[in-house]
Amino acid sequence: MPNDNDEKFRPPTVYVATPVQWLPTGQRNDTPVPALVADPQESHGVTLRVFQKHGPAKLVYGVVHIEDPQLQKRNPEARAHRGAWRLVPGLMPKQRRPLSDEEKKVLRLIDEGKTASETAAILGGAWTHQRVGAVVAGKQRRVEHA
Repeated sequence: MPNDNDEKFRPPTVYVATPVQWLPTGQRNDTPVPALVADPQESHGVTLRVFQKHGPAKLVYGVVHIEDPQLQKRNPEARAHRGAWRLVPGLMPKQRRPLSDEEKKVLRLIDEGKTASETAAILGGAWTHQRVGAVVAGKQRRVEHA
């Protein structure tokens, strides 16, 4: 049964391709292995693409942050198989920039039922339906990662 500290823990926000360190056995004194976040959305940890010194890169699923209280509750076999992750010391995670006024207008027009082509025509200038689509896709990623 989780306690209040477990429910309040939130790992650092990471996105696809964020460089991190994988700790193979989930212990702080592990020798860190370089990795990239492959899927930050897993409910029980992230998926990492781990770059082993010898051999091909591998995916490791369900990796929790080293500070997560749930890590110590995992059975030792699961912890040794999945390990843990932490940010690379000194490297700040990528921050999302706020939406521009034009991007907000794109989203408002789409929400009103306009198509990407109609929205691009209304905005004119350098706006194409592809650029409108990229703004909408970015909004969806922001919602998915929230």
